[in-house]
Amino acid sequence: MYRILIVDNEPIIVDGLYHLFLEVGHLELDVHRAYSSAQALKLLEKHKIDIAFLDIHMPGMNGLDLQKKMQERWRKCKVIFLTGFNDFSYAQSALRHGVVDFVLKTEGDEKILESLDKAVEQLVHESTDRRQIEQAKRMTEQARPMLQKEFVLDLLYGERIFSESLELRFLELDFPLSLRHPVNLTLGRVDEWPEDMSGSDKTLLLYSIQNIAQEHLHEMRLFYLAYSHTHFIWLMQPKAVLDGEEPNTEAWRSAIAMVSGMLDSIQATCKELLKLPISLATLGTTTAWNSVAYDFSVLRQEMGSGLGLGQEVILSEAAFHPGAEAEPSQPDARIYGKNMRLLESYLESGNAAEFAVLSAEMLEIASGSVVRYPHYLETYLSIAALLLQQWNKRGITGALPDKRMLDKLAHISEHATWRAAAEHFAALAGLMSQSMREDQRGRSDAVVDKLHRYISEHLHSDLSLNKLSEVVYLNPAYLSRLYKQTQGVGLADYISDRRIEKALELLRGTSLLVQKIAEQVGLEPGYFIKMFKKTMKMTPQEYRESLLR
Repeated sequence: MYRILIVDNEPIIVDGLYHLFLEVGHLELDVHRAYSSAQALKLLEKHKIDIAFLDIHMPGMNGLDLQKKMQERWRKCKVIFLTGFNDFSYAQSALRHGVVDFVLKTEGDEKILESLDKAVEQLVHESTDRRQIEQAKRMTEQARPMLQKEFVLDLLYGERIFSESLELRFLELDFPLSLRHPVNLTLGRVDEWPEDMSGSDKTLLLYSIQNIAQEHLHEMRLFYLAYSHTHFIWLMQPKAVLDGEEPNTEAWRSAIAMVSGMLDSIQATCKELLKLPISLATLGTTTAWNSVAYDFSVLRQEMGSGLGLGQEVILSEAAFHPGAEAEPSQPDARIYGKNMRLLESYLESGNAAEFAVLSAEMLEIASGSVVRYPHYLETYLSIAALLLQQWNKRGITGALPDKRMLDKLAHISEHATWRAAAEHFAALAGLMSQSMREDQRGRSDAVVDKLHRYISEHLHSDLSLNKLSEVVYLNPAYLSRLYKQTQGVGLADYISDRRIEKALELLRGTSLLVQKIAEQVGLEPGYFIKMFKKTMKMTPQEYRESLLR
């Protein structure tokens, strides 16, 4: 999806282009409007803009100055200038600053759509630049020191480190982030690896994801850690904050908005360049260092819950409510060791197959001679406790066909061999995964129902993708994809159908003028007539007259 911004002080130009872009069928577009440079600057604070159509001659800040501000914020944004004057000195200046095109307003829709396609082509070309992969290979050779990774794992899993010790560790490890400032946490997951991929290739691609993130989040200092072969986390602080001596609330607010706005681009680049579907979840706030473990557990829980698609999830800000000041959770996963952390992540993400394979391997290794029985018992009880913990956490006891399955979990003697125990674990993990999928479908249905109610009640007002994403607390790109995959139609098509239905109802049951009906379904009169005729093969007035025959 490409996010478009149209800026012009003439509403007729802005609205005309807005409706023109809504009708573009070969691209998925999220279109925004601004009627002044001041409005545009506010939108730039909230959203990453991919392509901007700017009027050059505007009151206050002109288009050239706005373009410079825009590319300071979103440096990959492609700008197309619109003007009513054939001013080649402006054109030369604009093109020297990397502008994609310069279009006269009198040249018509075809030229404007050509410039749009040209900008998209440049974005696609940049996203497939092989330099990112080459840089990731170099980063693999210069892997981060193991001590830094172990230190972060201690923080994430609740290892209690006194403040004096924490400060000392930061200095000893030359840790790239500052203890004087809070941190932002963003969690990621590779949803599916290609078949037959080696471990070394997975490692390379995990570092490629890191490189893509650093390319997009260039305003942040980022520490990356892969804590399993599918999960990773970014700990980030704004460079503007690190460069200053005093806390900078405005810099943090701007940085967190930028991170949230970049998630869909990072996800899309990984899919396009690396052929990897990934999910991302970020906290829309800062986290104190002594609360990292708690907020990390919140992120893992929300990532595991997800929403209907199961893959390529994006969660941010108000989609969940972390408790930044809470005490860190107990380090159960650290006690169980590396494999127990993996098992926990499999259960959280609903990956019953991987859980079954790893738990069976652990039981097989721990089983054997009589003298190794205590080791086997410890392994069995650890996995059983993890299953029971996750089961209770999700409140899904009702999914059990027979409560004796849980009773059997508590008694190792119920299983004659390690294979029988592994099969029982696999069955319970499968039931848990099935329940999670049903819950995801239920949550998705709830989102869609809320969306449909809002659309029905607000046909006369703003129903842009950005506005609807605020209503259901989802990333705009993810909402668009979620809706289409769960409902089978695009969200824009659904809204258009509801507007036509409402218009038909008003044409049949009232004597309102066509202009008033257009207002009640949230459309400009000219565009309403055009859309109505395209759908019904007649104008609104012709339809009304046909009812009298």
